[in-house]
Amino acid sequence: MSALGNKNIFSKNLKYFMSENNIDRNKLCEDLHFKYSTVSEWLSAKKYPRIDKIEMLANYFNINKSDLIEDKTSIEIPHQELINKYEQLNESGQAKLMERLDELLEVPKYINK
Repeated sequence: MSALGNKNIFSKNLKYFMSENNIDRNKLCEDLHFKYSTVSEWLSAKKYPRIDKIEMLANYFNINKSDLIEDKTSIEIPHQELINKYEQLNESGQAKLMERLDELLEVPKYINK
């Protein structure tokens, strides 16, 4: 089965981004003027949204459309988690994090080969 257009993949990804952004079904429906029953069908993988709805969701979560419709490897989700945590830091915290990352990159056992 193709990774694109898969209702289960879309459902999983939508749930992930809703959770990451602390958005529940009611808030999503209210903010985007979607029917509750429609979102319920997406979340239960019974239906797949039209491309215009996917685009609205991507804009709402500030992500790419592909983040909603493609099966992402387990490694790509932590990237988004890292970005979300980085954005929660103030400028000083962000600088400190970058310093720490540079330190870790100097330790051979932490570097991909």
